[in-house]
Amino acid sequence: MTNADMAARWAKALAERDVADFRDQFDPQAQVWQSTSNASHTAQSGLDGIEARGGLPEFTDIRTTVTDWGFICRTSTHHDGRNLHLAQFLWVEGDKIVKEEEFIGVQVNDG
Repeated sequence: MTNADMAARWAKALAERDVADFRDQFDPQAQVWQSTSNASHTAQSGLDGIEARGGLPEFTDIRTTVTDWGFICRTSTHHDGRNLHLAQFLWVEGDKIVKEEEFIGVQVNDG
């Protein structure tokens, strides 16, 4: 798969809230860092937590930008009464995501 193929697959999984597809996209040893905790964990343990909480929220305005090292995904969601905006940086090797850094920001005004 190309990085463009991986980006399209990621966007589709976000739109469909498909945790099983995310699980398949990540390398088993992939690490994910998130700005909300300033900590890293394995992608698999993060996906376990998502499933334990009942799945993913709905994502809107999903946009991807392909790079030579993978892709960037920008999207928005609503969680706990707040609008959140995400920027996800995903590194790809072959047909697997090997690393993710996710920045999550709370919307502070009405736009």
